[in-house]
Amino acid sequence: MGETIQSLQLQNGKTLEIFQTEIPSPREDSNLGTMVCFHSNYNLGDAHNYNQGDYTSMEELGEAITDEEHPVVMLPVYMYNHSGVCLNTTGFSCKWDSGQVGWIYINKHTLDEMGTQIEDAETYPEFKERLLSYLLSEVETYSLYVAGEVYGFQINDRDGEYEEGCSGFYGTNWKNNGLVDNVQEHVKLSTEDLDSL
Repeated sequence: MGETIQSLQLQNGKTLEIFQTEIPSPREDSNLGTMVCFHSNYNLGDAHNYNQGDYTSMEELGEAITDEEHPVVMLPVYMYNHSGVCLNTTGFSCKWDSGQVGWIYINKHTLDEMGTQIEDAETYPEFKERLLSYLLSEVETYSLYVAGEVYGFQINDRDGEYEEGCSGFYGTNWKNNGLVDNVQEHVKLSTEDLDSL
């Protein structure tokens, strides 16, 4: 268990502890997107065969990815590095501590491999918008991971002994990131408990 972020005495006498934790990179999971990044101080994104020295700019790298991978959708990946690391696909206002570090894309090969297809009631532009939303979600999750914003919880009984626990929740909004729902699979939280989270 990592550093405890919040400890809450529940109405039923048990204790809920929320802690910061380390888990494997979400890029090791099955992702629709492939993230190709270069940075001198960080090992970011997915394993790939692109060599930074072969390109004079991120635009040139993007053209190479387009030629070789034929992406259905592709977005730039930017990083802000100042007292922590943050990633997004739109860029940051600070030009000194931020810049583009790569690209994330989905190609037809991955769609076929993952069984992701256009749905019956979906137009092709709507399908592409759905794929873009997947990429945005992947970058957001990865950004939280590299920033160390991954959390877990454990429930201790009235004697302080471990009962249940789980980790791998991204971000500090416990009610939106699935942590509260997971806790409630093991213990019923009162309204007062929920208000304290």
